[in-house]
Amino acid sequence: MNIKLILTIVSVLQLAACGGGSSGSIATTPQQALTNHQQTQTAFQQTQTVSGVVADGYLEGALVCLDTNLNKKCDSGKPSAITGPGGVYTISDVPIADLAFPIVVEVPVGAVDSELGTVTTGYVLTAPVGQPGFVSPQTTLVQSLIETSGLSLTDAVAIVKAKLGLSTVSPLDDYKPGVAGASAEAVLAAGVAKVVAAAIAVNMQAIDAVVITDTSVTTKQVISLSVQQVLQNLSTLVLQVRTSTNNGATVLDTKSIAGIVSSSGVKVSTSDTTTLQRQLASSTTPNYTSKLTVALQGAGATSVKAIQTTITLPAGVVLSADATGAPFDGVLMTTGSAVSGGILVGNYTPATATTQATLTLGLMTTGDLAAGDVIIINAKLSGSSAPAASSFTMSASTLIDRNGNSVDATSLTIL
Repeated sequence: MNIKLILTIVSVLQLAACGGGSSGSIATTPQQALTNHQQTQTAFQQTQTVSGVVADGYLEGALVCLDTNLNKKCDSGKPSAITGPGGVYTISDVPIADLAFPIVVEVPVGAVDSELGTVTTGYVLTAPVGQPGFVSPQTTLVQSLIETSGLSLTDAVAIVKAKLGLSTVSPLDDYKPGVAGASAEAVLAAGVAKVVAAAIAVNMQAIDAVVITDTSVTTKQVISLSVQQVLQNLSTLVLQVRTSTNNGATVLDTKSIAGIVSSSGVKVSTSDTTTLQRQLASSTTPNYTSKLTVALQGAGATSVKAIQTTITLPAGVVLSADATGAPFDGVLMTTGSAVSGGILVGNYTPATATTQATLTLGLMTTGDLAAGDVIIINAKLSGSSAPAASSFTMSASTLIDRNGNSVDATSLTIL
């Protein structure tokens, strides 16, 4: 719960306990009870002003709101405002309870980007709860990780920062697009923002064109999948931006942005409608937080340098993956001794009418593994609770040493 809301509730309880006035006694008359009630209502109706800046380049004419029903739309009735020059917005009289929701920004066709001019394809940006000060493509990536992987704000920021290759600029910072004298790292961050925004716009437009008549597809699903596809290919995108900007020495132009979007794998494939529908449905499936671990056990654990295994998933469990079956960021993680020097890959095959979903895992490491945690799988669940580890089955497991030989007296176990 938002700390300001907690403090408000505490103050209201204190007010009620004190009779709402200087007498310090419980209300003993109808008039005093009415006064106390009015004071309590006033306390609950306290509001706050929310303000900040929205950018790809600074965006004028975008609609900003607090997403109080988490549908990634600025519906009528939500606290909202339109950005002015410099991307600045101010939302007045925001109920304190609404501060516990993330920021959504609808960037429509006709909005003005301070660097690229008039927006020709609309898109949506987001920012985490409590972070309204600067809303950008980078904050959108952070919010997506929070939503899809159940990460804390701190952890999500750290992951995006590392993927962007930033050292001094946080993904939550204003990278000052187009401002003279900006550092090379800020210019690089601004370049990445341009490509991410363009990719989100292209993805949303492409998906909408395919599912326009499908009433089961929500705006939230379209936006979530669009952003997740960018996150999945962020490393390639950043590398190309680095090359195109000479590591931040020059600013990206429109032609370069389009070229990177086209070649960096950030575009969602819409050619297979069945796969697209599966990805859309999976994009907003809530995480379950139970820890599913593929653990290495046995006396020969330290000899293992490579692992491959196939896991069959129980009904209702799905993984967030792209069209090729590669799981999105945060779905698979190494733990324990496998973290250092380990390369982890996975391939997800969704369930069909006759087969269960499977996940094939591969881990290679230059270090020495130890018995215990090796791989954590952050699956998603369509139901309301996590299945037991015994519901997952493992087959075709291979453990090999640095010479390519099988390792004896060692096994993989799902915990």
